[in-house]
Amino acid sequence: MENREAISQLESLNKEVSIYSEAIDLAIAALEKQEQNRWIPCSERMPEENIPILLGVRFKDDFKYFVTTRVDYNYWTGLGRDIRGKLAWMPLPEPIGK
Repeated sequence: MENREAISQLESLNKEVSIYSEAIDLAIAALEKQEQNRWIPCSERMPEENIPILLGVRFKDDFKYFVTTRVDYNYWTGLGRDIRGKLAWMPLPEPIGK
């Protein structure tokens, strides 16, 4: 089961069974946080434009990641056009100590 589906089912259950409401709310919050901090395959969806992200790219036999911004479909700031081997991206994590 995917996180999104679990969140949806927990939200439905939470409306029906209020005795477990706090536990269900905690489970939903944990799943949503996990969903926010995962690598998202470029084949699944592309990031929004002009939002800083981490971009995972394969160069030859090595996986590297970069902090970049998607300006349009094929252009990423600092990396140029039509990067081959775009694998996945994720939102920038929260700064440590915040």
